[in-house]
Order: sequence, then C-alpha cells, then structure tokens
Amino acid sequence: MEQLAAGGANAFKQLIMPWNYDIEFEDLGNYSKRMNFGWELDNVIEKSHELGLKMVLDLQYQATLGNPSYYQYWNWDWSSNPDDNCALPGTDTSPATCYSTQIPGIGGPDEFFTNSTAKQFWKNKLRYIISRWGYSP
Repeated sequence: MEQLAAGGANAFKQLIMPWNYDIEFEDLGNYSKRMNFGWELDNVIEKSHELGLKMVLDLQYQATLGNPSYYQYWNWDWSSNPDDNCALPGTDTSPATCYSTQIPGIGGPDEFFTNSTAKQFWKNKLRYIISRWGYSP
C-alpha cells in the first residue's frame, strides 16, 4: 500500500477471500472464530486512510459459489474435495463453505441465490460488514 501511494496511485481493489478477510466460511452465522481476519481488515482500512488511498472492497470470492464439476476450480469452493491443494492441516480436503454444509436441503451453488435461509444469513453478513466497516468513505 505504501508503494502504491508513493507511486502516485490513489485506489486499489481488495478481495475478501476465505483465507484472508472472510468472517464467515466454516461456521454459518458465527463470526467469532474469524475475528482475527476482521482485525486485519480493520488495519488495512486504517492504513488506506493514512495513505489517502481509496479501496474497492469486493465482498465475495467467486469460487466459493462455483460448481467445480463445471469450472474445475477445487480450492475453497462449494464443496470440499480431496484433489485440491488447499487442504487444512491434518486433513485431506479444503473446507467447504458453510452455506453448502450447514443449510439443510440446499443443493448446488445456484440455490445460494434462491434459498431463503442462505439469503437471510448472507443479509446478516452484509449487515455486519456495513456496521463494522461502513464508516469508511
């Protein structure tokens, strides 16, 4: 960020990924285990203020809602897969998103957009994001 500002940039894009700033991935509606990621994003926002940089915050990693059988992207996707290279320590798989594992009856990732439970949890997550970081211009 300092190099961007020193080089004359005034903006950058930050993508919320399951492994960096996502506050909800393994546990639906429970952000407590990922508050360290929220704290890190707090610091990125504060640093961008100090440097006069604007940030475009991209709220969702696309592969999380991807169907790996179509797109052949297996890391941090809708379902866990033993053939990926993003396995958690002590396991053979990367985690699947909580939207696929903890909402009864939800089918593939397309149902994320139509399932009433998924939509409510996503709205809650958006409300949290806006409440926590919405102060920042």
